[in-house]
Amino acid sequence: MAGAEGFKQYLEEYFAGHPDSQTRIDQIVAKGNKVFVLFITTATNKRTGKRVTIKSADVYRIVNGMLVEHWDVVEASEFPNRKISEL
Repeated sequence: MAGAEGFKQYLEEYFAGHPDSQTRIDQIVAKGNKVFVLFITTATNKRTGKRVTIKSADVYRIVNGMLVEHWDVVEASEFPNRKISEL
């Protein structure tokens, strides 16, 4: 599923599997219609008990006050070839 509904479904699955998830925003920079966010998330997988750290740099494009595009780069060395929801 793509778009807003797909993203909503992804977040619901992630938070159901990682109920103690916490995100620390390290930096936010806005220029023109783009916002850059650098953050680190830590969480424990409810099923496996494994603690994970996810580092991400995200860019959002805003038009008329609405998020219209999103790009990210996720540090995935802890979990190569796996979906975050599987961690």
